[in-house]
Amino acid sequence: NGLAVTDTSAARRWLDRAYEAHINDTYWLLAPTKLFDAGVTRSLDPDSSRAGAPVLRLAFAGGIGMTPGDRYWLFPDSATGRLAAWQFHLEGSDGPGPRNRWDRWTAFATPAGDTVRLAPDHVFPTGRILHTDAIAFPATVDATLFTDPAASMP
Repeated sequence: NGLAVTDTSAARRWLDRAYEAHINDTYWLLAPTKLFDAGVTRSLDPDSSRAGAPVLRLAFAGGIGMTPGDRYWLFPDSATGRLAAWQFHLEGSDGPGPRNRWDRWTAFATPAGDTVRLAPDHVFPTGRILHTDAIAFPATVDATLFTDPAASMP
């Protein structure tokens, strides 16, 4: 709420929550780039809903990550080769969760002249959509974002 957190215990809790949100959001938005992170193991599984279609299964070796017991399945679109959907099984849960979709794949130009394709919409079976907006690839980043994040907030 724009106020400095002066209590060190409270500050640590807020920093931990922010880091967890960052890790979670990064995996959802940048899943194709996270497939080759250290400790990620990949395998192909058959897709029971689409005969003969492979599914990429992700697990985490050696306790890597915040939730090393989680498993993910990524479903590619056979026409485009892009990831179309994902499903996960959280450690300690009874079974896999619902299948969720990536939607509205969009090309973004980078300062290096490359194009990055990301899906800013994540569609849940309930119809709820998690929309990530204001995606940008700036050539430089103002250092005050790291010392005074409030300065960049509207």
